[in-house]
Amino acid sequence: MSTLLSRRRRGHPTVGLTLTLLATVILSGATCQRNASTAGTSGATAAATKASSASSAVANNQATGSVSAARVAGAALPRLRAPIGFASTWVLPERPVCARQAAASLDVSVIDDEGLEEVSGIAASSVNEGLVWMVADRGNEPIVSGVDAASGVTRLQVTLPHENVDFEDLALGPCPDLSGPCVYVADTGDNDLERSSVVVYAFPEPTLGKDSSRWSFSDPEGKRMARVSLEATWILPLVFPDDEAVNVEAMAIFPNATGMLFIEKTTDPVARVFAYPAPWTIYTPQDGDDTNDGPRTLVAAGTFTVPPLQKVSGRGDDKDVDDGDDEKARRVTGAEVHWSGTRMLIRTTGALFQFFADNPDAFFNPDALAPPEQWAGLGGELQGEAVTWDEDGLGILSISEKKKGQLPTLHRLVCEMAQR
Repeated sequence: MSTLLSRRRRGHPTVGLTLTLLATVILSGATCQRNASTAGTSGATAAATKASSASSAVANNQATGSVSAARVAGAALPRLRAPIGFASTWVLPERPVCARQAAASLDVSVIDDEGLEEVSGIAASSVNEGLVWMVADRGNEPIVSGVDAASGVTRLQVTLPHENVDFEDLALGPCPDLSGPCVYVADTGDNDLERSSVVVYAFPEPTLGKDSSRWSFSDPEGKRMARVSLEATWILPLVFPDDEAVNVEAMAIFPNATGMLFIEKTTDPVARVFAYPAPWTIYTPQDGDDTNDGPRTLVAAGTFTVPPLQKVSGRGDDKDVDDGDDEKARRVTGAEVHWSGTRMLIRTTGALFQFFADNPDAFFNPDALAPPEQWAGLGGELQGEAVTWDEDGLGILSISEKKKGQLPTLHRLVCEMAQR
């Protein structure tokens, strides 16, 4: 089973070893804590090839229940369950797929949260109804926020024990030890092309209690929000081939935990796609010697050629992307593979694309697939940043960061006909 890590050392994003995941829920000045002990050695497992060993590891890591509820002024504190004590190997729940998406998007909610004005990644929760995880890029706190999609209100903030060098995307997938659902954070942004390595963090997805509607909060703006501080996450440090510095804002996790996919952000018409096939290696320095657990090298797996007829969102015209400001519209800013493994979304600044395949491995090289479906100028977003399927797997959610005074707005492409 994989080991949870925190701390920093010698140029790697995080090093130091800890055997405890400490979740602290903070509300109205009171705290309640829970320790989930973990043990094991390094190494991440693929669902298809490591099921038996993962099941054994999970059996040795049973959780002991939910955070006990405390009382503040007569109100119960929220309960948090870290889903790391499953009795068998966990897989993402099945989701239906859509046969036909709507041609135009609908406004869902405005995200009025200063910490998310530069939102860079989103992922629909697998265990919290109506919740969408969001993260902001460099210059912001290392916080993953759980936002109620319908209202745009932040319900939960998870603080990571790592610096936000440049958090750029989120994904939901099986945890590295296959024990439950995890939130994956891609700290892969590199606008200045100066990073020697990048990193992906993963932590068990928090579950809000069923009685959350009765919570009492003392947030000064009247918003319903809990805070969770993590002292450890799984850490997957990575480098690109030939130690090249590459700017990446798009990451996707395969639903069976057999691979990660990263897409270059560039104004060139062709973006490179990098693969990290399982088994994944978790960074686990031993006795001060990290020579055997340094960053793993990604594989240059394919390319994504942006179709030539997309437009900058909000411009209202159809200009070719070959010149002028339209070069910015082709920059890849987000990606996600559907939980069925048969669909992949790629978000650029100016458009959204959906690819189809029978096997998720095919998404390592989008240019080898049939031409994608395309939506240009999605929701009038001035700078498209992130995309995800909704919790049902049928609708598509997209968002832009704040631009020209326009707050980030969550948009939805509804499914007009589900596939039977």
